[in-house]
Amino acid sequence: PNSDKLLKLTIDFGKFKRQAVAGLKPYFKPSELKGKNFVFLVNLAPAKLAGIKSECMIIAAEDKGKYDLLVPTGKIGLEGHSSEPAKQVSLKDFANYKFKVRAGKVLCGDAILTGVRSKFKKGRVV
Repeated sequence: PNSDKLLKLTIDFGKFKRQAVAGLKPYFKPSELKGKNFVFLVNLAPAKLAGIKSECMIIAAEDKGKYDLLVPTGKIGLEGHSSEPAKQVSLKDFANYKFKVRAGKVLCGDAILTGVRSKFKKGRVV
């Protein structure tokens, strides 16, 4: 509650709940997030941010200082890659993936991340 940047979120995924700590406070009010569907990395290795455990990560796109949370449009996958997710992904490992938005499509390298959309035509995924 004392942070200028971090929001502590409890996300209900239906079959389970997870806690997330996200640097979204300057860009979104909690009321703007409540009850909406966004894309999350749920196999994140638990990490502490500001002393609070974060068990998943909300995925956002950034363009010129504006942020858009990715929205699911169907089954999420990466073209040309196995649909089996890694058991756990560390924050460090995730930071090594290079996601970007080009022509309204979300890319990891040259592969398209399917089942998601961003309102941005270009930018980076954070």
